[in-house]
Amino acid sequence: MNDDPQANGKKPRITSVAVDNGGTKAAALRYDGDFIPVAFVKTGTLRGNTTPAETVSKRVDGIISGLGFRQGDEIDTVSGTFPPVFAEKFSSVMHVRRSRYYLEVYPGLAAAELFGDALFAICGTGVSVFSFVDGKTTIFGGFGSLISDEGSGYWIARQAFNAAIHDYEGRGPHTVLTSVIAEKYGSIGDNFRDAVFSIYKRQVPSLVSEIASLTPLVVGAAKADKVAESILRDAGRLIGEQLTALARKAEVPEGLPVGISGSVWKRNPVMFEAFKAVVNDSLPSSEIVVPAYEPLVGTVMLEMAEKNKANGITGLTDENRRILKEYYKEFTFDFQ
Repeated sequence: MNDDPQANGKKPRITSVAVDNGGTKAAALRYDGDFIPVAFVKTGTLRGNTTPAETVSKRVDGIISGLGFRQGDEIDTVSGTFPPVFAEKFSSVMHVRRSRYYLEVYPGLAAAELFGDALFAICGTGVSVFSFVDGKTTIFGGFGSLISDEGSGYWIARQAFNAAIHDYEGRGPHTVLTSVIAEKYGSIGDNFRDAVFSIYKRQVPSLVSEIASLTPLVVGAAKADKVAESILRDAGRLIGEQLTALARKAEVPEGLPVGISGSVWKRNPVMFEAFKAVVNDSLPSSEIVVPAYEPLVGTVMLEMAEKNKANGITGLTDENRRILKEYYKEFTFDFQ
């Protein structure tokens, strides 16, 4: 995917940019007026609460160059989830006609073709739940790793470390997480304690992201380890309880669909089933909808719907879906 018209000596097309900024990584997609992707780039997170400002600035520069932009290029729309520095730098280098910032809930719901009232649970490095009713958005969670974020990737990893420490010190059940952590963070000759303490010496942009990176290994361990399975079950239950508490407090109508998004849901049936059990019990008329695409594509889908709205059409057209199916195969949500 690299059809930069300038590189091919053609007259530059007016293109747009979709951005998805998560707790661990960020992604940006350049696409043309027909929503055909032109270039794609990934980098580390752009979140200033966990990453130094200088690092964020360099990553934005990397996105600009990775998407093939040059000084003075014209961009139709920059949209998605991004920090102010992103929009400011893009506007200082290129001519941006429109800039649309979306809360995470909107691209996430759009990726599941949910364009109306809905509930939503996002779980990656952090976790937040949302309701979107009559144009009003209510958010629970998202308080950050230092305060809460129960059920998040970071929380799961922290519980795994605690369980492994209890095993290592003989005050908890045996778990394969102890050897998983020793192998991930240790080196030949190191013991478990050395492996854990090595984390503090790592030169990484974000220790929160570094610790959360253990989560996929916890998911893998849960296939044969009861302790890991219990951690994931607790995570799903906690997110479900937070979502249903929001639904009660915000007095949302019955039967709203529930969308999910975020890397921790992927290939994680234990957590999903625990979450589903809580939702089914407390919100029995609601259906959980798994997105077809990543939130990055959800931003593109929002722009498709916005263009359709101007033509009196609600949601996506069959032509939109054909383009998504043909050109966005690599961006499907890898749930199973």
